[in-house]
Amino acid sequence: MKNNPQEERELIDACVAGNKNAWDQFVERYSKLIYSTLHHVLAETRFTDKKDIIDELFNETFVALIKDNAKKLQQFQGRCSLASWIRLITVNGAIDYLRRLKPVTTSLDEESEEGPSLADVIADEKAQDIRETLTGEDEKEIFFNAFKELDVKDQLLLRLLFIDEASPEEAAEIMGLTKEAIYMRKSRLVNELKKLISHKISVRKVGKDRQL
Repeated sequence: MKNNPQEERELIDACVAGNKNAWDQFVERYSKLIYSTLHHVLAETRFTDKKDIIDELFNETFVALIKDNAKKLQQFQGRCSLASWIRLITVNGAIDYLRRLKPVTTSLDEESEEGPSLADVIADEKAQDIRETLTGEDEKEIFFNAFKELDVKDQLLLRLLFIDEASPEEAAEIMGLTKEAIYMRKSRLVNELKKLISHKISVRKVGKDRQL
């Protein structure tokens, strides 16, 4: 079903206002999406057959959206469909859960021994033209749109390595892969993300040129 931005905004506003019927409608509409996303995220982890964990994360996702006067739900800005945004929230919640099972003890301020940050990777010499083009809100939007085009499991791996700063060993344990497989997928995904960003920059540039 094609998303209707106005309808989505009205539904969110009603949920934030405490409308029970709107919240029931929200839960009914997005329950299947959240549940299938959790299955997808956990498919390559040691928790793939743990229905109790999936059920727990399913409930936690809805609680996270509605708690504190629906603070999280109010953060939806409409830059993508509500379904895409909820999918990302669900993925992030699942990753946070996995990370809590094996927390990182290294300070986030310390230099990583495993390599540069994702921003540094995107800004390497081969991608200098990309780095110079990505500024401000354009940078955030292009990166976000490119990132969400990746498979959910690929998003999981990149977030583990670059955002949560997990070591390859930790990522391998969480995802049920070997450390060597993590290195191979990391290299492939970084290159794929660069290509997606480069393409989106080119498309945007052509669009701006046509407006001149």
